[in-house]
Amino acid sequence: MRTLEGRPVVFIEDLVGLGAIAQRVGVTRYAVLKWRDRFPDFPTPVADAGSDGPGSAPLFDWVMIEKFLEDHPRIGVVG
Repeated sequence: MRTLEGRPVVFIEDLVGLGAIAQRVGVTRYAVLKWRDRFPDFPTPVADAGSDGPGSAPLFDWVMIEKFLEDHPRIGVVG
């Protein structure tokens, strides 16, 4: 995670939802959902854009997703 003056920083252009992750990696949204279930080190959401309550539209830091994919090269391709 990036930091600024010792605090975590996420740039708005790096916020991605499950669908955007799937599209960037070239897999289905369902595959990304399964990664969240299967891998305890899948990044936690940094924000939520949902109007249906907490967790309804999680947003992730793309930088953290890239690192996760680098740590698990058999499940996806960073693109």
